[in-house]
Amino acid sequence: MGRWWGAVGRRLRLSGDAYPLRIPMDLVSRLDRTEVRLRVSSTESPADTWTREHLIERIPGSGEGSS
Repeated sequence: MGRWWGAVGRRLRLSGDAYPLRIPMDLVSRLDRTEVRLRVSSTESPADTWTREHLIERIPGSGEGSS
């Protein structure tokens, strides 16, 4: 299982980035087993930016101009 998570982590990194995306704990307002809540808006979150660019925008019909 550890190797599988390692492979997922390597695929999710920005190219040339040696470490996975990390969110500083001072941005975390709540953390439990079902969710992580941040003190910043989603437009300021590096995780949200990465998710939008690498996952959401690749879904057909998810981009601007789609109806």
